[in-house]
Amino acid sequence: MRNILKAFTGFSFVYLMAVTAALAKTGEVHIHWSSQSGEVYLDGEARTVIEFEGSKVEDSKSLLPLYRTQFENEILAWYGITDPVFAPLNDWEAAHVNKSDLGAEIRPKVEVQYSRGQPISFVSFVPLMVNPVTNRVEKLVSFKYTYIPGQSHSSGINAHVYNYAPNSVLAQGDWIKMGISKDGVYRVTYDQLVQRDGGYAGIPVGEIRVFGNGGGMLPQKNDDPRIDDLKENPIMVKDINGNGAFDQGDYIVFYAGGPHEWVLQEKGRYLQQQNIYSDTSFYFITHTPQTQGLRIQSQTAPSGNPQSDFRYFDNRLQHEQDLNNLIQSGREWYGEIFD
Repeated sequence: MRNILKAFTGFSFVYLMAVTAALAKTGEVHIHWSSQSGEVYLDGEARTVIEFEGSKVEDSKSLLPLYRTQFENEILAWYGITDPVFAPLNDWEAAHVNKSDLGAEIRPKVEVQYSRGQPISFVSFVPLMVNPVTNRVEKLVSFKYTYIPGQSHSSGINAHVYNYAPNSVLAQGDWIKMGISKDGVYRVTYDQLVQRDGGYAGIPVGEIRVFGNGGGMLPQKNDDPRIDDLKENPIMVKDINGNGAFDQGDYIVFYAGGPHEWVLQEKGRYLQQQNIYSDTSFYFITHTPQTQGLRIQSQTAPSGNPQSDFRYFDNRLQHEQDLNNLIQSGREWYGEIFD
């Protein structure tokens, strides 16, 4: 009986997948970006924006271009983007985009409206994202989409972008795990690496790479954007004798984010978001033969005389220890007890 039930369950799953595939509809879109600036009037004032053919403006604050399309007489039960192709912004475009308004992935929004009793599904999203590896804004130039028609339901529409890595970067190679407790610039020496893994002795300095996603907690909501897998971090490799080989006296330097995160609030104030799950952030060091690792790029010093001279800055310090939980449950923790 158990084998019959198992076979029936397997048949039901295959049948469901076949029905889903049969219902799915697909398409391909190419976005034609304008090489010149655009102009829109908001609140009686002309604003300069970047645009593409058929674009709208998302809102008067961000002025980001919005892609919007519609499906007549369709209720979308599921919508997904696959095979997205991105291109870097040119200097002019980059100057007119606020990176803080964007995330590390594109998130479509699907709305269903009715006209004379007939459904119309609208799909919209900003075709810009921050590349988690380069930390630069990129624009979407083409993509494929799939959607499944269905019935309207109160829980809303499932809209997703799938651009996952085929496997974790940790699946191959040898790795050294490094834990840190606070934000800062860290130096890892030749002796420290060779002590952990003798394979670093004499390797080409360009092959050394560092991966990690920085500090802070993962989003509490499971549908909030997050980085897929570990991203590579730019590093500086100091080759003391300039021979191109990692040997005695050489070291690497990189910036790493700790487990707690400073979040900008209104009126320019900062609040530290305490990581309640871990007091350590982890980074992973490896070397990949015949692969150039990501490096910190040199910047050209500005010319001319400085207009301002700063000799001090505001530093932020916070003392917070998660020592006591009054109900031995939940996410609310308190520090020292003062009698």
